[in-house]
Amino acid sequence: MKKFTLIAVGLLIVLSIFSVRAQESSATTNAFKPGWNIGLNGGINMFMGEGNNIFNPDKSYLSPFKKNYSFLGRLAVGYNFTAIVGLRGMLGYHSFNWYTVPENSPVNTFSTENLTADLLINLTNWAKGYDTNRKLDFSAFAGIGGAYLNNNTNLTPIAGIVRGGLQSDYHINPKLNLNLMLELNLTTDNYNDVAYSPAPVDIFPVLTFGLTYNISKAEQKIPPAVQPEIQPKTEDKPVKTEEPVTKPVEPTAVASTGTKPAVTSEPVKEIKEVNEPKETPIAPVPLNLNEKIFFTANKATIINKPQEDAITNIVNFMKQYPNSTVTISGYADKSTGSIEANNLMSKMRAVTIANTLIRKYGISSKRLYLKWYGGGVQPYLTASKNRLVIVKSPTVKTTAVVAESAKAVTPATATKTTASIDTVQKVKDEIDESNLILVVNFTEKKYEVADAKQEEVIKKVGLFLQRNPDALVAVSGYADKSSGSKDANNELSKKRAVNVANILANKYSISLDRIQVKWFGGAKQAYTKPSMNRLVLIETFK
Repeated sequence: MKKFTLIAVGLLIVLSIFSVRAQESSATTNAFKPGWNIGLNGGINMFMGEGNNIFNPDKSYLSPFKKNYSFLGRLAVGYNFTAIVGLRGMLGYHSFNWYTVPENSPVNTFSTENLTADLLINLTNWAKGYDTNRKLDFSAFAGIGGAYLNNNTNLTPIAGIVRGGLQSDYHINPKLNLNLMLELNLTTDNYNDVAYSPAPVDIFPVLTFGLTYNISKAEQKIPPAVQPEIQPKTEDKPVKTEEPVTKPVEPTAVASTGTKPAVTSEPVKEIKEVNEPKETPIAPVPLNLNEKIFFTANKATIINKPQEDAITNIVNFMKQYPNSTVTISGYADKSTGSIEANNLMSKMRAVTIANTLIRKYGISSKRLYLKWYGGGVQPYLTASKNRLVIVKSPTVKTTAVVAESAKAVTPATATKTTASIDTVQKVKDEIDESNLILVVNFTEKKYEVADAKQEEVIKKVGLFLQRNPDALVAVSGYADKSSGSKDANNELSKKRAVNVANILANKYSISLDRIQVKWFGGAKQAYTKPSMNRLVLIETFK
């Protein structure tokens, strides 16, 4: 027993040193890593055999039974295969007290060396998922083993053990845990060198307290902690290599929060011929890319269709504009992790999206800019929504916008089409080199450009755009809400706007990148007199 005590004290000292080193080291990632662990625990056991137990109807046994407790100590070595499943072996020294007769009986003292193997199931990780920031876990275990009986003289000195119990672990830090175990051990009836119990087994419950040190594999270092109130970490230099990478993209420099201006896109290929209005000839491309990719808690992997759909939208945009760049910004929910863990998680999410674009879709790494904010920036008020990556394209003049469906655009979403009635009425016929606001009028239920007045207005706009190559134009279609259904007016206003856009593109060689097409149906009326709203409003801006 003295030898065991000395070994136990030595292990406690070693574990304490490891604990200090673990507290000084960086936190690990929130992704589980299999690994070994070693531990030391000690406590009390209470022997119940040969009638000397609480189940005996003879209550005279109860008084000496209260004195049956004694002490034990154990060494443990285990391996965690997953966040839920692990194996553990323990070698221990147990001392026991046992009374043969009630009240005034002498105490029998004996001891054993026990070797056991347990299967552990982490119930908390099973129910809630693995989380390095969780402080308390609960597990169940079951196992078998054997014991060498030091004091047996009448019966064989070897006994078998079947055991099970519950365990709680308090995580002092990522390396060191405090353990509390409650277990029940069933042994063969020779455990106390006596075998006249009515039952074929002896029983001893155990309560122990201990420490476990986790020996993990090589740890990933986390970038320096980012305090929430400090400007979040950003990365504004493009990834170095254009080839698909074999490990996560590691940005090499940190700059201010300003994003490098995007490279001007090549003009979109123009339409060679005017198409029929029933099919919009202008490609449906968003004004600015702004995709949000949401992740589950403590995850940085692509696992569901909404994530894949968002990535497809990003790829389509970047293929439509081959010279465009995007900024990939990672975020984390600050309510579910430490500053260090959230900083790393947001970085891993941004890198995952970047590597997916590079490896799977062949997007050049030079077109990608990475940022990560940890939990220092929260785009949403709902905490769980902040587990995301936002992919944005810079606001550039050469990015065109075209509505994809016939659904009316609301006034709240319409831009640069807010000219007052008086302004429209006061437009001069002569070409002014300042921005233009001109009107092309149509007859009821018509969308064709068929008269000289309509063509003259479009000509003014076309010549203006030729002389001002940096200018953009918004073409907005309207309909008289009093003369048709909502769906019919939506379609009519769309066809009017598309026709005018096609004439500018085909007759005056205006790049589609410079033309913004909208339609409002009858939802928005430029004039108070209904019949005057059968029009297309053309507005240029520099």
